[in-house]
Amino acid sequence: MLLDGQSFERDLSIPYSIVENVSIENGHMTAMPLDIQIPVQILDEALNLHIYNGGLDITLLDDGGLQGFLGGSIPISFLTDIIELDDVNLPEGVSALLYAAADLYPNDEGVCNYLSVAFQYEAIPAFFYIED
Repeated sequence: MLLDGQSFERDLSIPYSIVENVSIENGHMTAMPLDIQIPVQILDEALNLHIYNGGLDITLLDDGGLQGFLGGSIPISFLTDIIELDDVNLPEGVSALLYAAADLYPNDEGVCNYLSVAFQYEAIPAFFYIED
């Protein structure tokens, strides 16, 4: 469980993104465009969820915490690859449902291969040790 004010050592092997020319005004920040990989664990698989052409909305809270949204697009192939994992027992029709829900970046035939996603989050204050 994360505790308010904990300290963490940053793992430099984890992918990260940089967005330039971002400012904070009145405790609010928006960072766009953002391409980011988020490490996720699904069953026994360690995967990187790549979010494309996204954005980050952050509101600074009075107690030092944050809340906001992370949004963007993910390729349907990421989700269908998960469905094909040996330990996942989903019906074959789930892939068709995912493609039916795809709503971004249509190809020449008008078929979308990306799904819009959004995550709402809340964060507590923490500190990172920064190595030289």
